[in-house]
Amino acid sequence: MEKIEAEISPISKVYAVALYDAALRASQLVDVMEDIDSLRQVVQHVPGLEKVLAAATISGAAKSAMVEKAFASRLNPLTLETFRAMGRRDRLDLFADFIRAMLEVGRERSNRVSVEVITAAPLDDAQREVIARRTGEALGRQVDLNVTVNASLVGGVQLRIGDLFIDGSVQRRLASMREKLVYGLLVNMRGKTAAMLES
Repeated sequence: MEKIEAEISPISKVYAVALYDAALRASQLVDVMEDIDSLRQVVQHVPGLEKVLAAATISGAAKSAMVEKAFASRLNPLTLETFRAMGRRDRLDLFADFIRAMLEVGRERSNRVSVEVITAAPLDDAQREVIARRTGEALGRQVDLNVTVNASLVGGVQLRIGDLFIDGSVQRRLASMREKLVYGLLVNMRGKTAAMLES
């Protein structure tokens, strides 16, 4: 099944850019990005956390207290202060979205791009390297590949780069050939019909 990542909220992006820039100025970017990667893993392995922080039935103060208790001793002060600022503005419902925004900002600033590759079968290391290199050359950026297997694809690959979706699957090629064939037949039939009516 194809995985579609949710679009990042502009508010999360604002917080992410602010934290990234502050960490860069303070020469603490490595520590902050390590925080973000750790939090990404927490969100991934504790799906209930995102739901709790997004719940409208839980007050902003309760969410702030929860984040403070869970992470205060583990995070860089800049990262923690960002969450405190989000809590003061009742924005902790964007916790997981903010993590995604930080990772995206990190990739953008380091000239990296995340590319999702959807294939019919798992890729070996050589295939991954070829796809990453060719995609990187086309985009002029370093590529981080995320491979998803969709057994319903007959062959070929599909690529998702941000909002751009490139369908290079065999199904799409066959559908394109079918469309061209039908179009060609219709044009041919119109021409013959017009010729018959004129005679």
